Amino acid sequence: MAREVNQHGFDVVDPQGQCISVKTTAQTSGFVTLSGNTHAKAQQLMLQQYLQGELHTVYHGPMELAVKEARDYKGNWELDISKARALQARLSTVGLPSGAA
Repeated sequence: MAREVNQHGFDVVDPQGQCISVKTTAQTSGFVTLSGNTHAKAQQLMLQQYLQGELHTVYHGPMELAVKEARDYKGNWELDISKARALQARLSTVGLPSGAA
């Protein structure tokens, strides 16, 4: 976990020192907001979806790729959940492990 409560820009630091921003949603469609001010502080994004009492990883990969798929909205980025799912599938197809930069 991040060393400070309410660490700006990321929630977890992996064993290699990469900062990960974790977003959790119960939505099955729609958008997840990435802060325009702090998204660059994380190298990775992990999007978790809470469905029927369980967490499912929708996307875990480079923040840069997620931002490229997102839309700019009032100074923030909005990542469509379906685009995140498709991005994860593309990462899996090219053989990148989850979270690989």
